[in-house]
Amino acid sequence: MLIKLRLENLALIEIIEINFEKGLNILTGDSGSGKSLILDSLNVLFGGSNIPLNHLIRPGKSECLIQAIFDISPNISKWLIENGYSHQNELKIHRLTSKNGPKFITKYFINDLYISKRKIISLGQNLLDFAGQSDTFLFGSKDYRRLIIDDMGSLELKEVNDNVKKRWEELNKLYKRKEQLIAINKNAEEKNYAIKEMYNILIKANLDSSHEINDLKSKEIKLSKNFDINNSMQLSLNVLNGYGNEMPSVSSLLTDAIKHLDKISDFDCTINDLKN
Repeated sequence: MLIKLRLENLALIEIIEINFEKGLNILTGDSGSGKSLILDSLNVLFGGSNIPLNHLIRPGKSECLIQAIFDISPNISKWLIENGYSHQNELKIHRLTSKNGPKFITKYFINDLYISKRKIISLGQNLLDFAGQSDTFLFGSKDYRRLIIDDMGSLELKEVNDNVKKRWEELNKLYKRKEQLIAINKNAEEKNYAIKEMYNILIKANLDSSHEINDLKSKEIKLSKNFDINNSMQLSLNVLNGYGNEMPSVSSLLTDAIKHLDKISDFDCTINDLKN
């Protein structure tokens, strides 16, 4: 939470100090009175560029100061520890920009200790949220509102919240695992049912022959070659009946019939008896 903001020699502002209270704080004023400049100063404090560098320092001055004091939340406390800064109840951040001829020199400080621009940008992303007219949709998100509320809680509350989230994720994993096991069990039951049906069919078939498999294969071949068998049998009958204008010998007729039977004898073993 932002507690205090101090601006010195910033653009058109000579010096101003604003104290913020808990809850909603509203800035009002005429157009051009500097309301946007105050908000832009927070952006600039954390490495932003809402105010151009050549307009940052008040005309006639050689340097400007932007200083802000924040109350520390558990999230910011964690960031400070991870980045090598000591934990305190308040966080003071200031940016000092000076002009030396055509050059501008900017330095950032956190609790009076120097901090790099890269880190100050990272801190700002965790510390402040800027929302314009086009960003109001963010507050319609339950997850976004939860993040805001969680960040306002104590460190103890954050630990409880993290523990609840962890347990919730574990519970969801168990639910998913349960659904997977139910699906596996259902597939197994369907497979067992199919096997039982096949078994019942085999029982009803009363398969008592040791050559049953070979007999079934023979029937399969016979059925698949049914057209060839019928065609060859018909040709054999035609030859044996002696159809035609010429009258060949009996030996010739039998030889032709046997040729036709030879073509299909491999498909049906009973044809060998007829051929013989």
